Amino acid sequence: MSDTRYWEASFRTKLWRDMSPDEKAEWVEAELPRMRSLFVMLSSQVQETGRRVKAIQEKLKENQ
Repeated sequence: MSDTRYWEASFRTKLWRDMSPDEKAEWVEAELPRMRSLFVMLSSQVQETGRRVKAIQEKLKENQ
């Protein structure tokens, strides 16, 4: 079994604390499209969960 620690940076990963401000800015700019996509997906899931909760609440009210 390997002693891989996934929370530790691999040799190819540069840590945030070791990046220059320019490197950080480039990283954030490169990641923004992915972050936007994740936000849209999570927002959609939250809305769907809210609709389901509301439907469950309405059914509970009907059964009382």
